[in-house]
Amino acid sequence: MGKANAKVSAAEQDLTLFREAIQVYENLLQQEAKISSRATSELAWADFVALPADLRQSAIEQIVNYTGILAQASKERISLTEDKRLSWFAIKLLKLVPPGGLLDLVGETDYTEIYNADGIQIFRNLEFYKLFSYTIADMTLYTWEQLYNREKQIKGQIVEQGFVKGFSGQKDPYRLVIDDHDISEARSQEERQFHVSFGYLAPLRDQSQKVTAVFATSKITRLGHKTSKRGA
Repeated sequence: MGKANAKVSAAEQDLTLFREAIQVYENLLQQEAKISSRATSELAWADFVALPADLRQSAIEQIVNYTGILAQASKERISLTEDKRLSWFAIKLLKLVPPGGLLDLVGETDYTEIYNADGIQIFRNLEFYKLFSYTIADMTLYTWEQLYNREKQIKGQIVEQGFVKGFSGQKDPYRLVIDDHDISEARSQEERQFHVSFGYLAPLRDQSQKVTAVFATSKITRLGHKTSKRGA
């Protein structure tokens, strides 16, 4: 019984840290980017508590690191929105090494994301965050396959082009050969729908030159919604 109580206690302590990290992140967004906070679902809190201890710590660290990137960028007068330099700044602070000429492949209206080998998004520009209804907890806890409904054929193309090829040791950025397609949010009450056109993918290496993440660009249009400058 004592060990069980200790296990629950550790998970609850981690949940408190997770909540606090999210609150710091949301406070920063409100202050620096005028983005309102979002309510995390009870299911997401429960899923966090159910994770093994190492994955709980990883989730906490991801949010803390992401918030730190945004805070440092703001301090250095890099706009948190409409500024593709933020992606480059994030790669630097994550201690990842990009291939040369990466920023030249990022269009002014592109959405940018960084994924680890587990399919978890560890960075997204704030234009991406604003477009979807997901909370930062959702984006940290669930993989891309869990978050979005797609046709089976498209999922296969993403796996092959984005993850098998992306983590194979490829050195240079490359155009993603993935069909344009529609997606919908799989874990939200709003179930927003979008049209996605992928652009480029670039492997990102750690200091030992091992590919540990991939950087992807895309153009995304929200369906059934009044378009904005970015097509959102």
